Amino acid sequence: MASGQRVRWRLALWIAATSNTPFLLANWWCVTGLGGWELLWSDLLLMPFILAILWLPIACVALCFGRRREEAAICALVLGLFVPTAALSGAGRMLAFQWAGERAQPIADAVAEYRRQVGTLPQRLEDLVPVYLPSLPTRIPPLRVQQGSGVYDGADPGHAVPWSLVASVSSGVVNFDLFFYEPGENYPSAAPGGSVQRLGRWAYYHE
Repeated sequence: MASGQRVRWRLALWIAATSNTPFLLANWWCVTGLGGWELLWSDLLLMPFILAILWLPIACVALCFGRRREEAAICALVLGLFVPTAALSGAGRMLAFQWAGERAQPIADAVAEYRRQVGTLPQRLEDLVPVYLPSLPTRIPPLRVQQGSGVYDGADPGHAVPWSLVASVSSGVVNFDLFFYEPGENYPSAAPGGSVQRLGRWAYYHE
């Protein structure tokens, strides 16, 4: 392979790799616990992938005539690398929420104790401090406490809970994902409009 061709193929690989990197990093940022729980409009980071889908047929036709080899290679590499990128992105995001659930578990235990002693739910999580918690855990999504289930919402008559902790963690252009905890920790895998993935003692609703 000539030196010029090697440079062009390396450039194609570099473009393919860097076009997938922002989406991967955006989904892994919440692993730090410093934010990134909501990823509104994150699907816009997939624009190189969408453009590759649209351009690949044109590039392949041109390739049949011995032209646009680099464009076809870039498109193919972008599409090929997206599969592991999407898998790694999802795995990183779920790992982050599993760790967040472990950090937030003292809140769930404190709410249960507050309700047992007081007979009602706290109006705010801050009401748990300092009697039931020395301080609120950090590096967790913005949780709220509410009556009943924030996910199943009476869709399953056999699934009734007195309260739940819920955080809105939307991702993508139009998405209403939720991170939540329910006493009893019984999470049916099916929920209205989506599915539920168990993460330790907590769960994630994929809308």
